[in-house]
Amino acid sequence: MNTKDDLCPICGAALLTEIGLSGRVQFVACPTCGEYGLTDEALWALQTLQAEDKAKISACLREQNIRGDDPVALFREHHPDRHLEFPVRTVQEIISTFPPTVSDRLDRALKNLHKCSNTLKALIR
Repeated sequence: MNTKDDLCPICGAALLTEIGLSGRVQFVACPTCGEYGLTDEALWALQTLQAEDKAKISACLREQNIRGDDPVALFREHHPDRHLEFPVRTVQEIISTFPPTVSDRLDRALKNLHKCSNTLKALIR
C-alpha cells in the first residue's frame, strides 16, 4: 500500500507507523485513529469519501482501540468467508456504526473517557 507521504488515509494528518502485512492487508498505527489494517481497495474507497465519513471511521476505529479490541481490517467489500486472524469490516459497515444522535455520541464519548482514566484527576491524551 502506498499512502500519500505516509499520512493516514483516514484522518489525513497523522504519520503512520507500519505494523505489518498479513496477506493483502497492511496494518498501520496512527496516533489519532489507532491501529488498523486496510487493503488497497479500501484505500481507494476511502479516497472517494467525504471528510465527515472519514471522521466517523476515525472515531469508530479510535473507540475500538480504546476498548482494547484487536485491530480491525478495512475492506471495500465483504471478504469471502474464510478464517482470518483479525476482525474484518467494510468501510460502509464502520460508517454505519457511528452513533446517529448527539446524545448517543455523548454517551459513547463519556464511556471512552472512562476507559482512558483511572481517577477523576487523570490526564487524558
